[in-house]
Amino acid sequence: IRQTLGLQDLPIVAITANAMQSDRDACVAAGINEHVGKPFDLQHLIAVVRSLLGKTESAAASAVESQLSANITDTAAQAGVDLEQALQFMAGQQELYERLLPMFLETLMAMPEQLHTLLSQGDSQAASRLLHSLKGLAGQMGVTALALAAAKGEQQLAGTPSAEQASAAVQQACQVIVKAESGLLALQQAFAAQSAEVV
Repeated sequence: IRQTLGLQDLPIVAITANAMQSDRDACVAAGINEHVGKPFDLQHLIAVVRSLLGKTESAAASAVESQLSANITDTAAQAGVDLEQALQFMAGQQELYERLLPMFLETLMAMPEQLHTLLSQGDSQAASRLLHSLKGLAGQMGVTALALAAAKGEQQLAGTPSAEQASAAVQQACQVIVKAESGLLALQQAFAAQSAEVV
């Protein structure tokens, strides 16, 4: 972007699931203006972007106060979803979470097959990268156990694991993925039921 396109003054923000200082330093060394770790707080990201654009005055809060029914709260708890934290990341925008949930579920449902395909091709590095992406997405959606399992699988598949080690890592990750799916489907249904009541 800097060299090929010549966009020296374009503000660039890196958003990654790794938030260690070494990751931040590597991003800055590569020419990034700012680094935001996932899961990120939407208001923090907005503040970073506004700062890079020279808009130092505080923006009006765009958060929408969420109206969570007891059914949704209970369903989220049973699914192991920290909905309060996820909504905090999204500035309280429940509607945004509801829109992202089916997309996240679609990604999740395709992942076991993708992981097994990569494993059959002997590409543990690509499987590790896939779990790295899942780690950030799951954290953003408040599915903490899944984010932790993805992080563990990512580490186990990094480097040069044996075929047995890679297979075990993928199997463990897939078990947590499948378990998360059922809880998230129930949560999606709870949101749909609440929307139907409102209408």
